[in-house]
Amino acid sequence: MGTTFSSVHIYSSDEVHGFSNFHSFSEGWQTYIPDEEPEDPFVLQKLAKKISKSTDDPVLWFFIFDSETFVFEFYKNGKKVAACSRTDTNENKNMYGIPSLIGYESGQKRRLSRILSCSDIDYQLELLEEYFGVCLIPMPEMLEESPEDLLRVRSDELYQAYLAEEKKLTGKRAPFKVTLISEQTGKLFTHKFRDPDMTNRRPHHYYFGYDTYETNFEEGALRTVRFEPGRLVPITQEEFDAVPKVPPRSVREDGCFTEEYYPSYKVHFTDKAPEGFKNKTLVTPRGYYFFRFDGKGRVILSDEHGGIAIVDETLKVIAKMRVKGYPVDFEDGHILTVGGESFFAYYYNPSDKVRIYRIDENSF
Repeated sequence: MGTTFSSVHIYSSDEVHGFSNFHSFSEGWQTYIPDEEPEDPFVLQKLAKKISKSTDDPVLWFFIFDSETFVFEFYKNGKKVAACSRTDTNENKNMYGIPSLIGYESGQKRRLSRILSCSDIDYQLELLEEYFGVCLIPMPEMLEESPEDLLRVRSDELYQAYLAEEKKLTGKRAPFKVTLISEQTGKLFTHKFRDPDMTNRRPHHYYFGYDTYETNFEEGALRTVRFEPGRLVPITQEEFDAVPKVPPRSVREDGCFTEEYYPSYKVHFTDKAPEGFKNKTLVTPRGYYFFRFDGKGRVILSDEHGGIAIVDETLKVIAKMRVKGYPVDFEDGHILTVGGESFFAYYYNPSDKVRIYRIDENSF
């Protein structure tokens, strides 16, 4: 089990009156160190809300669960005025109002956004502590054994190092690049409208259509195609029907992994996975999900906004890219993406596109 911990901090240089157990370890902050850590971490959330009614200064509540997910909230006058989280269930609130709450005169919004997109939670917490200038996990034993370890100083040294690392993943000299090689108006479907079998599908085979306004009124608006590296190949209905249907899970390397969605998304690889991933567990960057193995034993992740990440056998993200549309298929280094209305909206929409991208590995 990882760390589960809750903390309360007041952004103020003044001593806290009316509430005991507050200590100042970092400039501009007062941190609450309870005599005993409460079993229910949300007790401290209620305390933060209560304290905020007695001070004009922002009160910060931080909670981390099992070293996998966290949330932090700012309170003023008994009300939550801002919040951010590294979970799929908590919603952010007034995220860009946070810099002014903690004394930044201008800017710093983009920095906070970049920190919250960091895929490594330990690194992310270090970046947040540097940004806030306060220790977010002040364990009581640290006060007794090494109080100097509770000191945090605001700077951007770690943040600049993080930006340099990110540039290596996404810049001109990144190890991978993605190239658009095909784009056409239209939509893809796994079955025709009102098909009695709406669940199973044929791997790499689709109905393509609604690529012109006139197809709204045509009986044969959908044509059968097969996704091959770099293109959609027209095929006959007979060829399409001859391909055995499989459940959707079977298309995604069924048997190589299982998924866990709460409190954070994890991929548990089995002994059927590629050699480097066997019996390992991958906690993905927030918002990313398993997409495919890439044919070289690496994992491709995708998010709902066209983000693509490649993970090596050390479970490290080694490249990040971005495509237009939502990735739905992969074949021999090529990614097939669709617009938001594919697979369910049987009508023409000129903004819906079907695209094919090629992932290339750079060699310098």
